[in-house]
Amino acid sequence: MTWRLCFLPHTFTLVPLCSHLCAALRLHASSKRRILGTMSIPIVIPDHPLEAQDLEQFRGNPFDTMIKFVADLRLHRVALGGEMHADAENALLATESRQEDLWGGNLYPWEAQPRIEYTSLINIRPAEGNRSIMLSNADLRVQMAAVIRDWVLLSW
Repeated sequence: MTWRLCFLPHTFTLVPLCSHLCAALRLHASSKRRILGTMSIPIVIPDHPLEAQDLEQFRGNPFDTMIKFVADLRLHRVALGGEMHADAENALLATESRQEDLWGGNLYPWEAQPRIEYTSLINIRPAEGNRSIMLSNADLRVQMAAVIRDWVLLSW
């Protein structure tokens, strides 16, 4: 049996891989988007660009002013939501994403001027030249912003 380390809120739990995927994957009937997550904290990998009203499902789930996200720079897609960036990262890795293409950040869509913050624990990659939670590579930040702006339609 294959085991997978799952990062649940404030715990580290080993669960069988097959039961983890069965419990975590379900199809949202109204939008046909993949919704992953535990409890009431959704993680969405959209199949069409999201508008401002689509983001309301994230407000207070678990943060009031921000949405955590992970962008796949190779496949030009995004996973939004979750309590930790690792939750969205795992959602993308469960599909065809590769670890080296994933970078995390925070989206602040409800501010007067929406903004992106390029910080996440998953960004710490000394072997790739990124030694802090802040994504230091300006080219990668530009690519990340392009992914978010294509998938989240706000007045940027």
